[in-house]
Amino acid sequence: ARFPEASELFQFILSRFDRLRNLIYKPSFTLTYNDFYWTNFAVRKDKQAAMMFDYNLLGKGYRFSDFRNVQSLAETAYQAFLDEYERLYVKKHGHTRHEEEHLEVKIDEVAAPLFSLIVASRQEQFPQWAEYAKAEALDGTLADKAKRLLL
Repeated sequence: ARFPEASELFQFILSRFDRLRNLIYKPSFTLTYNDFYWTNFAVRKDKQAAMMFDYNLLGKGYRFSDFRNVQSLAETAYQAFLDEYERLYVKKHGHTRHEEEHLEVKIDEVAAPLFSLIVASRQEQFPQWAEYAKAEALDGTLADKAKRLLL
């Protein structure tokens, strides 16, 4: 109701909701952190270690959501996260995460903006952090991604 200009997109999603839901639950889930921001970390003075201390937005989801969220950090912090994650992943699984990430990326390109729109639409004033999702819904970008995922 908040974005009638995108009603065709929402009807498309709703008519294929079961397929979208099945895809969302297809990848293995892990503990995810949904508030990557520099104020939520304590970093050692030599920058060789960091620790999160704000855990109120921990959740369960697929790995790629962490890679999307961590992009808000400075480039050096982002790269450190990726390097360490990759090292631990290879140690555990014997191959890189990129082999399994393709589907997660496609799902995330649709699910993340939809989730942002839902959360943002519940607020009296539409928040700045969700403007990207609104723009994608209105300009057809999100519809194109949804069609590639769901058809």
